[in-house]
Amino acid sequence: MVEESWGETFRELRESKNLSLSKVSGDYKNSPNYITSKVQLSRFERNESDITLTKISKLVEKLGITFEEYLSYVRDFEQSEASNFIDELQRLTELGNYEEIENLYEKSIQNFSKMNQKIYYWNSLEAKAILASNHIKNYQITENEAQEVADYLFSILEWGQQEIYLFGELLNFLSEALIFEFIIELLNRKSYYNKSSQNKELIILLTKTVTLYFIEKRNKQFSESLINKYRQLLDSPTMDIHNRKEFMYVEGCYYLMIDETEKGKNILNNLSNGYKAFGYPNIAKQVRKVLKEKLENRNK
Repeated sequence: MVEESWGETFRELRESKNLSLSKVSGDYKNSPNYITSKVQLSRFERNESDITLTKISKLVEKLGITFEEYLSYVRDFEQSEASNFIDELQRLTELGNYEEIENLYEKSIQNFSKMNQKIYYWNSLEAKAILASNHIKNYQITENEAQEVADYLFSILEWGQQEIYLFGELLNFLSEALIFEFIIELLNRKSYYNKSSQNKELIILLTKTVTLYFIEKRNKQFSESLINKYRQLLDSPTMDIHNRKEFMYVEGCYYLMIDETEKGKNILNNLSNGYKAFGYPNIAKQVRKVLKEKLENRNK
């Protein structure tokens, strides 16, 4: 069964080459290369019907590209759709507009029901996780939904923005052991994150998020392992100052968690002073606030 955005991607490619349904399908009078009916192809493009992989391969040849190139276009299309959705979710979350997030959730459910494309299902879970994490109404991520996400993430060899974001939003609904297994598996795929700077940025962001998660959970074993791997990721003279400062924040929180209080205080105070010197007083103030709160919590 053909899934995801295959039909929609095919239509965009066909229209970009100004080719008719009849021409591509071979459904015209005296055609020597009939593949399928133009009605069937139209239904495929609208995600209303499947076409066998054999026929898709032949149809793709009519577009002047290889099947492998077509699959690349499909993946890019899905990532673009996911990226737009993620950007909107992040904007609404920053605004605290949970009513609109709920609307996005319901719209994604409707799209998935209508088109049976998994991208809409993952979108719905991302929105639902935000609602559940912020205790909006009675939204919850079920065990089955969490398991579906885990199974999906294990099946993907190269994570993109959608997988990173999905994993990040579902952190609170997965077991600590499973979260650790995921991040270690990703960090071991050096060929993936060394392939491009964008891939490495995604891995750095995810490592930061998961390390902070385990620090907040006071899981010393997993935190120690990840803080070392996080440091190794940044072990490059070309690594930008932003990522290094982000690491300093995580490292400071880590030392406070393992009771090396003075070391943690020094790191966070130096970070705060650095942000202030570079003209970021609000960030400097936020770092000092976090330090104060963590020290107060330790004394309770």
